Amino acid sequence: MAVGEVLAWQEQLRRQKTVSTAAGGYQIIYPTLSRLVRKYGIDPKRQFDAALQDHLARLLLAGCGPRPSPRHTKAHPRFGNCLASIWASLPRTAGPRQGYSAQHGIAGNKALTTPAVMLAVLAGEAMAPHRLRPARPASPVTIRPRHTKRLAFDAVRIADANAAMRRSLSNDQLTPSVHKWASDPYAGE
Repeated sequence: MAVGEVLAWQEQLRRQKTVSTAAGGYQIIYPTLSRLVRKYGIDPKRQFDAALQDHLARLLLAGCGPRPSPRHTKAHPRFGNCLASIWASLPRTAGPRQGYSAQHGIAGNKALTTPAVMLAVLAGEAMAPHRLRPARPASPVTIRPRHTKRLAFDAVRIADANAAMRRSLSNDQLTPSVHKWASDPYAGE
């Protein structure tokens, strides 16, 4: 879909009073996407593809200011709270609602990790795999790494994740993409 088509789809969902207008890999909601399009002059005819979504995510990150160095740990809670204000699955890392999503309870949102894990990642600390697991069951998509070399934070290579998604798509195990939905897929949750 083009950006303009995504915005039109999100507007339609808002008129239908659906719970969420989140779209794309970063789950960008209508007010955020429309603000980014206006502020940065993004062409509505441009494809809402992975490259543009990555670009939009970087623009959102830039709004938090420069990422603090791993050694500058006093800045990590502020930066973590900013990230939590952008992505609902991240916890607030400081303050009275520490540990909760900034959007906790809205459309079923909740933090899917802990402030300690977020702060450790911002500090560049190596994490044991069991500490990185989300609080909910993992997706049924199986990712088989091609390489045995460990990455920082036991990260999954993008190529391995893409291959797993292609396998799932070919087996009809993957949820249809956003352009196939006639209404908000999250409205029933």
